[in-house]
Amino acid sequence: MKNLEFGTYHFTIENESKSVIYTLNVQIAGINITKTEENLIQVSIFRKVEKNVYVNLLNIDQNKVDIELLNQDGSVFFKEVRKGESVDGKTFNFEKAEKGTYTINVNVGEKTYYQNIAIF
Repeated sequence: MKNLEFGTYHFTIENESKSVIYTLNVQIAGINITKTEENLIQVSIFRKVEKNVYVNLLNIDQNKVDIELLNQDGSVFFKEVRKGESVDGKTFNFEKAEKGTYTINVNVGEKTYYQNIAIF
C-alpha cells in the first residue's frame, strides 16, 4: 500500500449475506479507517413452487411487517401484521384460487417487496 496516492478510498468486501464498506484515508502518517458501513444483502424473499408461494424474510431490525395478498381488482384479500418478527415459511397456496393475477406485498420498515402470481 506504500504506492497509494494520498486521499480517500473505499474498500468493499462482500459475501452472499452482507457487504462491508471501509472508508480509508491515506495520509503521510499512514492509513486510517475513518468509517465502516455494514449492509445486509437481501436475497429474494419469495420462492414460487408450482401454485405455492413461500415467503421468508429475516427481520434483523425487528420492524413491523405487513403482509398483504391483493386480488386482481387490487382489493386486499388477506392481511397479516407481525410485530418485530421474521417471516419464516409463510405459504400462500393458489391451488384452488380463481383465475387471475394476485400480488403479495410485504412491507417492512421502509422497504416493500412484492410478488405477482398469475393463475390460468
